[in-house]
Amino acid sequence: LAIKRAREQLVPFITRLFSVCFEFSSLSPMFRLTVTVVLPKAGKESYVTPKSWRPSALLPSFGKLLKRIAAGYLMGIAIAYSLLPSIQYG
Repeated sequence: LAIKRAREQLVPFITRLFSVCFEFSSLSPMFRLTVTVVLPKAGKESYVTPKSWRPSALLPSFGKLLKRIAAGYLMGIAIAYSLLPSIQYG
């Protein structure tokens, strides 16, 4: 929520940060850190067995954003240079 409210002010800093990541072909561990939490499944009588729980991975937002930017960039290159076969889907 705080990032959404301050996005206008943050965009130049985030852009520079991501540019440096691409320039040095390096991704900070902070962008890769995933926290896994275990959530109880609804409607179970007992929560003693592992089947009564569901793992959920919480991924860092900046890491996801950086991956989307990289994917878009690579897709643009692939299209511009016809690197994908015509039968490629997805």
